[in-house]
Amino acid sequence: MLHRKYKLALGFALVLGQISVAQAGFIGKEFKVDYYDENLDQPYDQSTEVPSTFTVNGAPETEVDIEGVTTISVDFNDTSVLFDFFTTLTNPRFRSEEFNGLVFDLLSGGPLAFSSFSVDDSSNFTGFDESRIGLSENRLTIDWGGLTYNKDTRLLINFVPATVEVPEPATLSLLGLGLLSVMANRRKRWSET
Repeated sequence: MLHRKYKLALGFALVLGQISVAQAGFIGKEFKVDYYDENLDQPYDQSTEVPSTFTVNGAPETEVDIEGVTTISVDFNDTSVLFDFFTTLTNPRFRSEEFNGLVFDLLSGGPLAFSSFSVDDSSNFTGFDESRIGLSENRLTIDWGGLTYNKDTRLLINFVPATVEVPEPATLSLLGLGLLSVMANRRKRWSET
């Protein structure tokens, strides 16, 4: 009987060992990116995103070409996104529209669990601030409508993961031991009747 309890305890410990915490950051999440110029009804037909679907892995994830004159390299890491601009134009300006920018739709690995975000001090995208960032559980939007940029424009956005209350391993172990003793007592009473 005691041998069986040890097997149950070992089995329960193995199950607890398999419990993992959901990844709060961007690493491992799969996105589809589209450029929108006017509103969020339909992607802009004069832009290409290569690749248009990607999984965040710490290297530059995608490159967006707009009308063959502006390229934006997008590089996610676990808690930030870097946008590097290159253009052949002299002091271009994004059109002022209802929405003009990039949309990242989460395809898998979600939800996006961030409590806040901020524009990094190293950014030099004049006029871009936090009000131009939209974040939900499955979508990130970056709106730069009406802003000017050049071949050296750089935008870095930092994200703070939401804190998730996860029981400590000792708490989980005590819970497991409590469950095992309840099971053992119940089994003992059942076999005595």
